[in-house]
Amino acid sequence: AQEQRAIAFKPMYVPRIVVTRHMDEGMDNDLKALMEGIEQKELFVKHSEAKIKKDHDYRNIVLYLAAVTDMHTYEKDSRDYLVGEVESLRSRLAHQQDSLEITMQQLDELEERHQKMASGWCAKMAAQDASEDTFFGMLADTTSDHNALGVVISEFLEARGGREANGLDGTEDISLLVPKLLARYDLDEQAMQEEVTKAHGLVAQTTGQLATQGEVLAFESKRADEAERKLAEMTAKYEALQAGTTRELAQRDTEIAMLHSISAEHMLENTIDRQRREMVRPVLEHMLDAPSHPGEDQMAASLLEGLGIMDRDGVLQHCESIAMHKEELVQRTSQAMQLASAAGFSGGGGGGGKGSPAKKGGGSPKKTKGKKKK
Repeated sequence: AQEQRAIAFKPMYVPRIVVTRHMDEGMDNDLKALMEGIEQKELFVKHSEAKIKKDHDYRNIVLYLAAVTDMHTYEKDSRDYLVGEVESLRSRLAHQQDSLEITMQQLDELEERHQKMASGWCAKMAAQDASEDTFFGMLADTTSDHNALGVVISEFLEARGGREANGLDGTEDISLLVPKLLARYDLDEQAMQEEVTKAHGLVAQTTGQLATQGEVLAFESKRADEAERKLAEMTAKYEALQAGTTRELAQRDTEIAMLHSISAEHMLENTIDRQRREMVRPVLEHMLDAPSHPGEDQMAASLLEGLGIMDRDGVLQHCESIAMHKEELVQRTSQAMQLASAAGFSGGGGGGGKGSPAKKGGGSPKKTKGKKKK
């Protein structure tokens, strides 16, 4: 019965037939009427068009236009009807979907209620069965406890005085064994009183010994208190030293962090200055190499030295190298001009272009060389 009550609710299978869109159920009468009307209008339009081609009469054209207009009007009415039907079906579908959602929610709530009710009934039946089992178990335990207590009392009386001294014959129940146990308790209590009297003397002797041990304990307690006081002082000093050390370390860590931050800022500034100097250096060197106006080379040299791109010796060496380069360029130019003149070429006008042999004045290049030698 318990297993049947504990079974959860399972819905039974109910066969359902759902009509899908793939099943051909034919066309409704209103749709058939719309299609037949459109077909008739198209036939009339085709007939009017054939009459126009055959008779060549303007009245047939008017009839054709009227037929086309009538067909378009009918098609518009059909579309409006179909749009209305679609909107109605959509609203009905939305309503059905909302109803289905509400139904599913109600179904879930009913299933949850059914589950709770089944769980409640199962819990109640299980609690009732457990109570019955507990009650019968308590009765059995009480009976077994009475029997076990009787056995224990009998064994106790046999051990404390024997069967004959306590009047035991083996057929007594708990109601007879309890008075005999109380009588044996009275006898044992009298014997215990005598033992207690003897114990008082021992207690007095032990009290004297405890007093002596108490004095020794008091002395040792004083020593322990003194040691604890010194330990507390040392602990306070150590904690103060540790706190001071911690503050000092924290201050040093803060200073180190500040120094790191300052050094990082200086490094960033140096990097930016170096990048700026590297960006300016080609321009200043160009100004120093090929000044565009007088005094520009001196200003470039001053800027190179002032910005720290070059020191004074470096600027002087750079200027000397530029002067030497220019002097070498002048010497090479003069040598090239001399060679060109010796070869009979003239750099000026006089009838010949640049690099053309000089014909003016007569004579060949060899005679020119002879005249220069004289």
